[in-house]
Amino acid sequence: MNKERICQLQQLREDMRLAYIHEEQFALRESDLLAILDILDNIKELGTG
Repeated sequence: MNKERICQLQQLREDMRLAYIHEEQFALRESDLLAILDILDNIKELGTG
């Protein structure tokens, strides 16, 4: 995975986190959101690994 894609995933993760905290736009339970963030972290680690 290239560096640009990793940056996009990191930005997506941050955008989702901020939307959840400030707007609660995503109809997700906190546990669901944390699972998604863990998956994105794992993808990032695979890309940089």
